[in-house]
Amino acid sequence: MKIKAVLFDMFDTLMMIEYNHEFYIPSLKAMFYALKEKGMESSFSEFKEAYTRARDELYKKADLNYQNKNYYEALNFYKELVKDDAKNDYLNLKIANCYYKLNNYTYAQLFYDKVNEEKISADDMVTWAKIWLHNEKYEIARR
Repeated sequence: MKIKAVLFDMFDTLMMIEYNHEFYIPSLKAMFYALKEKGMESSFSEFKEAYTRARDELYKKADLNYQNKNYYEALNFYKELVKDDAKNDYLNLKIANCYYKLNNYTYAQLFYDKVNEEKISADDMVTWAKIWLHNEKYEIARR
Protein backbone atom coordinates (compact mmCIF):
# COMPACT_ATOMS: atom_id res chain seq x y z
CA MET A 1 0.00 0.00 0.00
CA LYS A 2 1.46 3.39 -0.99
CA ILE A 3 1.43 5.99 1.74
CA LYS A 4 0.76 8.98 -0.53
CA ALA A 5 -2.41 7.42 -1.96
CA VAL A 6 -3.74 6.70 1.52
CA LEU A 7 -2.92 10.18 2.79
CA PHE A 8 -5.14 11.89 0.29
CA ASP A 9 -8.08 9.72 1.40
CA MET A 10 -7.81 10.93 4.98
CA PHE A 11 -6.41 14.41 4.34
CA ASP A 12 -9.56 16.34 5.20
CA THR A 13 -10.00 14.66 8.55
CA LEU A 14 -6.39 15.21 9.55
CA MET A 15 -6.52 18.88 8.57
CA MET A 16 -9.48 19.40 10.86
CA ILE A 17 -7.82 17.59 13.75
CA GLU A 18 -4.44 19.30 13.36
CA TYR A 19 -5.69 22.62 14.66
CA ASN A 20 -6.73 20.98 17.91
CA HIS A 21 -3.24 19.74 18.69
CA GLU A 22 -4.25 17.61 21.65
CA PHE A 23 -6.05 15.25 19.25
CA TYR A 24 -3.75 15.52 16.23
CA ILE A 25 -0.98 13.04 17.09
CA PRO A 26 -3.31 10.45 18.70
CA SER A 27 -5.59 10.61 15.65
CA LEU A 28 -2.66 10.35 13.28
CA LYS A 29 -1.38 7.34 15.22
CA ALA A 30 -4.82 5.71 15.18
CA MET A 31 -4.96 6.03 11.41
CA PHE A 32 -1.40 4.80 11.12
CA TYR A 33 -2.16 1.64 13.11
CA ALA A 34 -5.38 1.03 11.18
CA LEU A 35 -3.45 1.23 7.92
CA LYS A 36 -0.66 -0.93 9.31
CA GLU A 37 -3.25 -3.64 10.05
CA LYS A 38 -4.31 -3.39 6.38
CA GLY A 39 -0.75 -4.10 5.23
CA MET A 40 1.00 -0.73 5.10
CA GLU A 41 4.70 -1.21 5.69
CA SER A 42 6.26 1.95 7.08
CA SER A 43 7.21 3.48 10.41
CA PHE A 44 5.08 6.12 12.12
CA SER A 45 7.70 8.79 11.45
CA GLU A 46 7.72 7.91 7.72
CA PHE A 47 3.93 8.01 7.67
CA LYS A 48 3.79 11.39 9.46
CA GLU A 49 6.47 12.84 7.17
CA ALA A 50 4.61 11.65 4.06
CA TYR A 51 1.37 13.18 5.34
CA THR A 52 3.06 16.50 6.07
CA ARG A 53 4.65 16.57 2.61
CA ALA A 54 1.28 15.82 0.96
CA ARG A 55 -0.48 18.58 2.92
CA ASP A 56 2.28 21.09 2.26
CA GLU A 57 2.20 20.21 -1.44
CA LEU A 58 -1.48 21.18 -1.63
CA TYR A 59 -0.71 24.53 -0.01
CA LYS A 60 2.14 25.11 -2.47
CA LYS A 61 -0.08 24.28 -5.46
CA ALA A 62 -2.81 26.58 -4.22
CA ASP A 63 -0.43 29.47 -3.55
CA LEU A 64 1.42 29.02 -6.85
CA ASN A 65 -1.83 29.09 -8.80
CA TYR A 66 -2.87 32.21 -6.91
CA GLN A 67 0.46 33.93 -7.61
CA ASN A 68 0.14 33.03 -11.30
CA LYS A 69 -3.39 34.50 -11.34
CA ASN A 70 -4.99 31.12 -11.95
CA TYR A 71 -7.70 32.02 -9.46
CA TYR A 72 -10.13 29.28 -10.40
CA GLU A 73 -7.49 26.57 -9.89
CA ALA A 74 -6.24 28.18 -6.69
CA LEU A 75 -9.82 28.39 -5.43
CA ASN A 76 -10.29 24.65 -5.90
CA PHE A 77 -7.16 23.86 -3.87
CA TYR A 78 -8.03 26.34 -1.11
CA LYS A 79 -11.61 25.03 -0.87
CA GLU A 80 -10.26 21.50 -0.49
CA LEU A 81 -7.92 22.63 2.29
CA VAL A 82 -10.61 24.61 4.16
CA LYS A 83 -13.27 21.88 4.04
CA ASP A 84 -12.74 20.71 7.58
CA ASP A 85 -11.04 23.82 8.92
CA ALA A 86 -13.66 26.48 8.43
CA LYS A 87 -11.99 28.90 10.86
CA ASN A 88 -8.62 29.07 9.08
CA ASP A 89 -8.18 32.81 8.44
CA TYR A 90 -5.44 32.36 5.84
CA LEU A 91 -7.52 29.97 3.75
CA ASN A 92 -10.76 31.95 4.08
CA LEU A 93 -8.98 35.13 3.03
CA LYS A 94 -7.43 33.41 0.01
CA ILE A 95 -10.82 31.97 -0.99
CA ALA A 96 -12.45 35.39 -0.59
CA ASN A 97 -9.78 37.00 -2.76
CA CYS A 98 -10.15 34.29 -5.42
CA TYR A 99 -13.89 34.87 -5.57
CA TYR A 100 -13.29 38.61 -5.75
CA LYS A 101 -10.83 38.19 -8.64
CA LEU A 102 -13.41 35.97 -10.37
CA ASN A 103 -16.08 38.70 -9.88
CA ASN A 104 -18.19 36.56 -7.57
CA TYR A 105 -18.80 39.19 -4.91
CA THR A 106 -21.47 37.29 -3.00
CA TYR A 107 -19.16 34.37 -2.22
CA ALA A 108 -16.22 36.71 -1.70
CA GLN A 109 -18.18 38.46 1.03
CA LEU A 110 -19.19 35.17 2.64
CA PHE A 111 -15.56 34.17 3.03
CA TYR A 112 -14.27 37.63 4.02
CA ASP A 113 -16.90 37.65 6.76
CA LYS A 114 -15.33 34.48 8.22
CA VAL A 115 -11.91 36.09 8.65
CA ASN A 116 -10.86 37.65 11.95
CA GLU A 117 -10.67 41.37 11.15
CA GLU A 118 -7.34 41.65 12.99
CA LYS A 119 -5.83 39.33 10.36
CA ILE A 120 -6.91 41.46 7.39
CA SER A 121 -4.29 43.75 5.87
CA ALA A 122 -5.06 47.32 4.81
CA ASP A 123 -5.14 46.23 1.14
CA ASP A 124 -7.52 43.40 1.92
CA MET A 125 -9.71 45.76 3.96
CA VAL A 126 -10.04 47.97 0.86
CA THR A 127 -11.00 44.90 -1.19
CA TRP A 128 -13.53 43.93 1.48
CA ALA A 129 -15.09 47.41 1.28
CA LYS A 130 -15.29 47.12 -2.53
CA ILE A 131 -17.09 43.81 -2.14
CA TRP A 132 -19.64 45.40 0.20
CA LEU A 133 -20.19 48.16 -2.35
CA HIS A 134 -20.70 45.60 -5.14
CA ASN A 135 -23.20 43.83 -2.89
CA GLU A 136 -24.94 47.14 -2.13
CA LYS A 137 -24.09 47.10 1.56
CA TYR A 138 -23.19 50.77 1.65
CA GLU A 139 -23.49 51.31 5.41
CA ILE A 140 -20.97 48.56 6.14
CA ALA A 141 -18.58 49.73 3.39
CA ARG A 142 -18.40 53.22 4.92
CA ARG A 143 -16.95 52.11 8.23
